[in-house]
Amino acid sequence: MRGDYTQAATYFARGYQEYPKSVKAPDNLLKLAMSLARLDRKKDACVTFEELDTRFPTASQAIKRRAASERKRTGCS
Repeated sequence: MRGDYTQAATYFARGYQEYPKSVKAPDNLLKLAMSLARLDRKKDACVTFEELDTRFPTASQAIKRRAASERKRTGCS
């Protein structure tokens, strides 16, 4: 799946939609946002980063750090 960001975005979106309360849900949102960013869908990526912060304020520090880094790289405000 490496490099196929369209397929990756579909996979992570489906995982989040089917299991929104799963322990993997924050990771799915993070990876969805990253995939959207790489598809030049900046607005969608930024909205997804926001959803990650809003829905999972107690996500692991690793996910929070990665999200902050990727959000900055993407240019989200």
